[in-house]
Amino acid sequence: MRILRAIFNFAKAQYEDSQGHSLINENPVARLSQTRAWYPQKRRKTVIKTHQLYDWYQAVIKLQSGIIRDYLLLTLLTGLRIR
Repeated sequence: MRILRAIFNFAKAQYEDSQGHSLINENPVARLSQTRAWYPQKRRKTVIKTHQLYDWYQAVIKLQSGIIRDYLLLTLLTGLRIR
């Protein structure tokens, strides 16, 4: 919803008709915020336990997709995590 709101705000400010009026009068995402119709997602609290790390690593090494394998190893070795 944040991305959609940002896109509408950008379009509202950027695009005008020949008379200088905005083509978008109201951001529909604002209505969702006013009515509290959307809520943030709950954060995951799962972690790989120390005793599971070896099995996880072995499974990642066997992945056929080099991009996914490298990404997962990068996140493991650098501590990066998805928000």
